[in-house]
Amino acid sequence: MKNVTLGFSDITPDLARQVVEAALSIAMTERESLYYGEYWRFGQSWKGGEELLLVPNYNIDEKEWLLEDHRNHAAILYVNETERADEIVRLLAPWATVIESTPSPNDHVIESTPSPNDQ
Repeated sequence: MKNVTLGFSDITPDLARQVVEAALSIAMTERESLYYGEYWRFGQSWKGGEELLLVPNYNIDEKEWLLEDHRNHAAILYVNETERADEIVRLLAPWATVIESTPSPNDHVIESTPSPNDQ
């Protein structure tokens, strides 16, 4: 599983929501929080499933950027706990760029130690 962060540069957060819903054939739920302001969610990673959070990169009420180094992105899409990261990136490529892609913290990486016979 992977976590992927994508940025939308040339469209508003609401238009980004429409693009995400159409490209991925999903319906996002509008939410509000003190941290993000108005944002949209799909899925529930805490229940073991994929979760998408689409948030404005600039919080108008707080007058601050969520991702300061990515001011060129009007909206940020966090895709958490997904097995289809490559597919989502491909489907959203005309509108969004990958900011970060990491293995899920819930994935356990097993490192092998060479045995004496392997040397």
